[in-house]
Amino acid sequence: MMKIFSKLFDERNKSLILLTLILSTLSLRLYAFLFRMDITGDGPVRATIAYNWSKSPYLHTHGDWLPGFTYLTGIFSCVYDNPLFSVKLINLIAGTFTVFFFYVLILKIFDHATALLSALILAFFPLHIGLSASSLTEITFLFETIAAIVFLIKAVESNRRRYLILSFLFFSMAEMTRYEAWLLIPLLPSYYWWRTRKVSESILSAIVLIVLPFAWCISNYSYYGNPFVGFTGAAIGAEAVGLSAIGIFGAIEIIWTKLFSHLGFFLSVSVIAGLLLEFYRLKINKSIDANRFLYIAVFFVYWVAMFRFTIVRGYSLWDRYLILVFVLSIPFSILPYVYFAKNNLCKLVVILFVAISTMGISFFLHAPEVCVTKEKPAAIQNIAVWLKSGSYSSDAVLMTRLDWKSTYLPLYFPEISSRHLIVSFWAKDERVRKFIEKHRPSLLISQDRDLKYKIRIASILGREIGKNLLIHSEGNFKIYNISGLLKH
Repeated sequence: MMKIFSKLFDERNKSLILLTLILSTLSLRLYAFLFRMDITGDGPVRATIAYNWSKSPYLHTHGDWLPGFTYLTGIFSCVYDNPLFSVKLINLIAGTFTVFFFYVLILKIFDHATALLSALILAFFPLHIGLSASSLTEITFLFETIAAIVFLIKAVESNRRRYLILSFLFFSMAEMTRYEAWLLIPLLPSYYWWRTRKVSESILSAIVLIVLPFAWCISNYSYYGNPFVGFTGAAIGAEAVGLSAIGIFGAIEIIWTKLFSHLGFFLSVSVIAGLLLEFYRLKINKSIDANRFLYIAVFFVYWVAMFRFTIVRGYSLWDRYLILVFVLSIPFSILPYVYFAKNNLCKLVVILFVAISTMGISFFLHAPEVCVTKEKPAAIQNIAVWLKSGSYSSDAVLMTRLDWKSTYLPLYFPEISSRHLIVSFWAKDERVRKFIEKHRPSLLISQDRDLKYKIRIASILGREIGKNLLIHSEGNFKIYNISGLLKH
């Protein structure tokens, strides 16, 4: 048995170990891809946006959501135009390769044992598996960020510009995907200068990295009078679900609860132990190499940012927002075990097995949001079939929230994606009015629980939407013919 464990941690078997790890990673995510679908909300909306962009590409210059994910998924949707699976397939690929790049990154920062065990935990990390089978942005952002750091380190180690170009390409995609990437803009050029002492190239790197965020903010200021409309939109997320901001201690409680829920007791506690061990090493050695400093700096920058974001969002902070900081925490959770069990590989593997087991058990007990679900929206599927086969197949449609199951309709009826509008907190009256004037929707799909949105629509139309206009029902969802109200 010890021989098997020795081979596992022997770098000479690295290629075979990595291949086995990647195949295992792919298998877990492929299962989720095939047998799970996006939960309601942002995932289906992202898939719909990608589908619409593929049918009519445009330059996205402003808004609260950054355009990188739309470009990437939209280009892919031009080849595979099924919104039910197209974006998920990109995340499946990105999620699988993230584990490989994460191993390479941790190998450059720490050692083979820490890198292997960290990648193994990431491969079995339930939140990462769920996101890899979703249409959300977090997985491609995580992949782009880690790949950018890996290629930056390789660029300074090999002095080859092609790696530097790859690093900038990946990071440019990351900063066009999620705003969190903007936090790293000062760190990456600073690291490059530290390692190479090339002042002009470092300054040029900083300029290149800041161009896209700067242009986006200028464009938002031109259109909205607010250069940081994306940050504003994120801040009002709590208001959208009826919650409010919280204090510092409330934020600590939320983050610790989520960390414990996803990583389990052993790994959560050992993150703190690993950080203390790093500070102890720093005190003993009196110095730190640039690669290690870059990783620790990225770790703390993101944790501080997420802590601040937690104060703003409160209990509306979704677990997926923390995926990057969870992943960055994994190596620190491994360090104490590698340090104290480095001469006893059997003990190390047993500890790792217990850690992964408790991580999985804790997740499924305490963290119900895994970003995917096995439940199919039967009522929406039936409505899609009814619309396709009837006389309304070419008509525009208004929808209320329908517990956000309304976001599924374009996945099952892609042709309607450009001519439907969901009336909710986010859709203000002016937007609804413009949609009605432009598309002349003949149908309203609503439910009794969405009465306030139905009243808003009736107010805009200037007529009551009565039961006499009801033409079809699917469970709690009701379809009204409102074409006769448009003339009024």
